[in-house]
Amino acid sequence: MRHTVSVAVAAFFLAVLFLGAQDSLAYRDMVADIEGLLEGAYASYLGGEAEDARNAVQDAYFEVFENLEGPIRINLGMQVNVELEGLFADIRTLISEGADRDEVRRKIDLLLARLQEILPVVEAGHVLVAEAGEEETAKGEAPPEWVATVDFIEGELRGALDMFASGDVDGAVERVRQTLFAGYKNTGLEIAIRTQRSQSVNYAYEAAFSDVAKHMRESGSLFLAEDAAARLVSALRDEIVGLEVPEGAGMSPKTVQGEEIPEADWGVVVGQVSAAVEEALSLARTGRGVDAARVIQNSYFDHFEASGMETALGVRDPDRKLEIEGAFTALASALKEGDPEAEAYGRKLVSLLDEAAGALRGDGGGSWSFFVYSLLIILREGVEAILIIMALVAFLTRSGNTDRIRTIYHASLSALVLSVVTAVVFSWVFRVSGAAREVLEGVTMLLAAVVLVGVSYWLLSKVESEAWMRYLRSKLQVALSENSVRALWFTAFLAVYREGAETVLFYQALAVDAGTTSHFFMILAGFLVGILALGVVFYLLKEGAMRLPLGPFFAVTGSFLYYMAFVFAGKGVMELIEAGVVEPRVLVPGLSVPFLGIYPYWQTLLPQALLLVAAGVAAVVFIVHRRTRVVVRPEETHPDTSGRKES
Repeated sequence: MRHTVSVAVAAFFLAVLFLGAQDSLAYRDMVADIEGLLEGAYASYLGGEAEDARNAVQDAYFEVFENLEGPIRINLGMQVNVELEGLFADIRTLISEGADRDEVRRKIDLLLARLQEILPVVEAGHVLVAEAGEEETAKGEAPPEWVATVDFIEGELRGALDMFASGDVDGAVERVRQTLFAGYKNTGLEIAIRTQRSQSVNYAYEAAFSDVAKHMRESGSLFLAEDAAARLVSALRDEIVGLEVPEGAGMSPKTVQGEEIPEADWGVVVGQVSAAVEEALSLARTGRGVDAARVIQNSYFDHFEASGMETALGVRDPDRKLEIEGAFTALASALKEGDPEAEAYGRKLVSLLDEAAGALRGDGGGSWSFFVYSLLIILREGVEAILIIMALVAFLTRSGNTDRIRTIYHASLSALVLSVVTAVVFSWVFRVSGAAREVLEGVTMLLAAVVLVGVSYWLLSKVESEAWMRYLRSKLQVALSENSVRALWFTAFLAVYREGAETVLFYQALAVDAGTTSHFFMILAGFLVGILALGVVFYLLKEGAMRLPLGPFFAVTGSFLYYMAFVFAGKGVMELIEAGVVEPRVLVPGLSVPFLGIYPYWQTLLPQALLLVAAGVAAVVFIVHRRTRVVVRPEETHPDTSGRKES
């Protein structure tokens, strides 16, 4: 289909340049083609073929109407084009939702009537841009903040086009995407257009950025990409005339000149999310709960995460970050389920974000603050991993398998290296999808939970065998099977890898904030002190574990690993919920204990409940077995004093 679209677009521009006398016929044929496709879509809808109907509407838009957009924008302005795009979207939405056939018919008739209405103007080729500009000028001049913002967007798009012309397609597409966020969204221009114009106008501008990237990625045409970028910038310059500037929005002219780079304005992010909440609540009131939830999920990735606010909070206040993430999820779930408390959830989310923005704005403290943040990051992210590694090393030492300890260290080192690689990959490659990191973290946690359960039961089973314990004390040496060694390696690897990638990303964010050499030095100092502190914790805990009697040692170690599996099970599913992979359903409203991995959704509570049930069953079996077991002499159980493989 892309080839067909490219041919159609090329043919259109040739007609404009060389066959002006045939313009009228070409435009009229396009409108006729759109009418034919829409009538076919309606017939399919009446016949119960909703998918065919949707496809026909999409063909009408992508294969025909896109060729009309340029002439419409030039002769009638951006607003008319946005209106027509909105009608196409409305028709497709009605079909997808199974709306009444009369409603679909009315929307199709309205679109066809508007096309017939604008056709004479497009055929005549009368340019109305100047007239529209004079009308807009009467409303006032374009504010300098918006002028600087559009100048910035134009410069970035020009840079992207230069990259595209030099053959760097991926880099060019990524720069267009960054411009959408840095120039359009994070400056507050998106909110201003959405609130002072309309949501459909905002959607049109976002789609216009996508058009530029699409021409680069799919058609490979520099001419089409340049044309799309020029039309986008021209439309924005018209749009900002008379557009009020909210407090803190827009760019300073010297920013565009390269004299300063603005710090993130978290108030803008709060405004963006607040607008998304209002939009979602409006959709929910009309019964479109699924669409409303999607708006909130998109806002999480497009605003909270893409702006860097999530990472900034993760560095400075992880508990507040977790609370806000939970509020996003709770609101999306409430909207989808039609919960009357959705508005309260929305107010809570905006309030939490507003408090967080205030905390981030007031966050200072000079060089020492970088030391503290760096120290807290490594301590916070490293403690859980250190505890698991300590338990495994202590076990190997107590069982006389000190030669296997290097397996644990090898797994930890491998995980650290892969963590750095993963963080770099996710920073460079997967920035288009904010959900990608959440999915990786969720899957890793769930996999770690499964492995920890297995290792935990294996360790706890040693408590049950009194004869084995006496034999172990007397011989102090038991060989491990290869399966057991692999399980221990995998446990250590996942314990470190789970935290490692996120830790690297947090340090990247902290380094971005550092503006001087002393700041970087304090980050390094905090990291080194944190590593030293973790080493001390590791040594003290390991020595304490070495002094425990063997029975309690295995009981404590196995129980701790089982506890970590319980936490990982809840947090892993929660990561997938935040990524939009799992749809949450509230089971216990208000329940939230993040450090235990407990959240109010049945999807997170179910695996944890199963783990508790399994633990209960195992405890009952253990107690019954102890009461009915006949104690066997250890020398009868283990006649081979050279050691026997234990799996």
